[in-house]
Amino acid sequence: MIFPDLHGRQQTKEEAWDGTEEQRLSLLKVVTALASKRDMHQLAYHRYWCFYHALAVPALIISSAIVVISGMQVEVPGLVAILSGVNTTLLALAQMLEYQSQKNAHMAAAKLYEKLKDKAFFLMTSVEQEIYEASYDDQQALKQRFAQISQKNQLLYRGGDNENVRDIRHASSHTTRPP
Repeated sequence: MIFPDLHGRQQTKEEAWDGTEEQRLSLLKVVTALASKRDMHQLAYHRYWCFYHALAVPALIISSAIVVISGMQVEVPGLVAILSGVNTTLLALAQMLEYQSQKNAHMAAAKLYEKLKDKAFFLMTSVEQEIYEASYDDQQALKQRFAQISQKNQLLYRGGDNENVRDIRHASSHTTRPP
């Protein structure tokens, strides 16, 4: 069956379906980029988690050792003072380097990218589904359906008022520096 597209050209159902391939690939690139950025933030989270615990665990062990040594009343000159100094240094490093806040920030960013990736994937599949399910028997209904789909795509590519579209466009243009 031959029918007009949005620009008045005659085309078949298969040609109309193929016309969305460019848009589908563009959305697929956005989804892939968002997944990649999510993965980078998850790796950074793990890295800072290791750094934070490399400082926090020894500080905790040394604090416990100081209490045990003091409770045993063992007279080793300067041992408690040395352990206290090392513990204070470890705690100060952990606070100055802010590994915990960096770890938390990367996890929050990873969750945001996951959410945006899901929104972009939903947009991609919903546009494909709408085109595939469009009725080709009624030419007027078909034109209206394609006009609705075209408006949704224009919002996506031109950044309309839709909050999800703004989030996706912002995330796809946002670059992060590696940790």
